[in-house]
Amino acid sequence: MNPLGESIRVLMHRRALNGAQLAQEIGLSQTSVSRILTGHSKPKQVTLTRLMKRLCVGADEEQMLLRAFTG
Repeated sequence: MNPLGESIRVLMHRRALNGAQLAQEIGLSQTSVSRILTGHSKPKQVTLTRLMKRLCVGADEEQMLLRAFTG
């Protein structure tokens, strides 16, 4: 199980985004987003910040991502 990937997927669903759209909006390749979603790579801090800015609306969503990121 990949808590970070699952949390990102939940937020993507809430924002009606697919992986390609998210990748373009945060400046990553589709492959990089896919690797984060599947747990094959962990995002750098700058990427996590971009994900949070794009996907999180409130503090509760930010905390959900942070908890998933830190494990």
